Amino acid sequence: MNKILEKIIIFLLVFILSIYFLNNNGHKYIEIKTQNRFLPEKIEQNISIDNNYKKYDFENKIFAIVSRSDCSVCGLFSYYSLHLGCILVYLSQGYIPIIKTNENSVFYSQDMKGIKKNLWEELFNQPFNYTFDEVIKNAKHIEYKSCSWTNMAPAEGHVYQNELTLQFFREAARKYMPIKKEIIEEANDIWKKLFNDSKNVLGVLARGTDFYSLKPHGHSIPPPPEKILEDTKNMDKKNKYDWIYLATEDDSIRDKFIKEFGNKLKLIQEKKIDYNGGYIGENKNLVGIKFQKMYLISMITISKCLDVIISRCSGAMGAFVFSKGFRENLIYFLGQY
Repeated sequence: MNKILEKIIIFLLVFILSIYFLNNNGHKYIEIKTQNRFLPEKIEQNISIDNNYKKYDFENKIFAIVSRSDCSVCGLFSYYSLHLGCILVYLSQGYIPIIKTNENSVFYSQDMKGIKKNLWEELFNQPFNYTFDEVIKNAKHIEYKSCSWTNMAPAEGHVYQNELTLQFFREAARKYMPIKKEIIEEANDIWKKLFNDSKNVLGVLARGTDFYSLKPHGHSIPPPPEKILEDTKNMDKKNKYDWIYLATEDDSIRDKFIKEFGNKLKLIQEKKIDYNGGYIGENKNLVGIKFQKMYLISMITISKCLDVIISRCSGAMGAFVFSKGFRENLIYFLGQY
């Protein structure tokens, strides 16, 4: 009963802080919503791993192999958000969580079906630098756990709107789910090639395709492409950027931006997607570890921009968590489907 009361108190405190920051950070938001999602207290107080923790202690630690099986079409950052929440939940229960991807997920292209490799580890390190294979081979105590989006994924709105909550998840991600070093290095090299080391870059994350056509229940409503383009033009006119970086999977948005900004516009994804309906997670051009890697690098690139314009989606949470903060940000809060 005390634990339930403690969680209620924590939730109320976070909610009150969220309202405070919404009213005092200089931004106006169209709607405020709370979600029944995982909002933990300070991680050092929550994790029951002793201070004498030994790396590669396979004899005494209990490992949790954590997999998501509820969505075969969800994108990389839907997994990212959920896995981060799951890691924190199971750490708080005394487990060493190890993320394992399923073959029916977007990480596996058709030609990789049947390959017994944990592709999550191609992108991110596991907590305390364990690997799935060495845990399976050496651990004496293993339990298999599921990830539940309902009560384990971070509350997306709170992450955007509350600087304290955002900083909490930044620290947690860097400590327990860091991006692979070689991917960070590749992202840095791409930045230099695109922008010649300029810092004066506006990043635009524009989610389209199935968000427009299918209007998936519970997902954020994106602004019309014309609205994103108009706001980008206005912000560019005001701040005079050296470059504009566009991250989108929608060819129609991409074409509008190319026509408007020409050589000032930079893209990582040069190839057209050819979206023909359905969920983008079903599109053969958008599945497989190679595309997920480029998607990750694209969000790292957004996170390094001076200012951003953001159409809400799971990738946006990654960009905010990866970033050290933006000078100016415009996020569209238009409700949910």
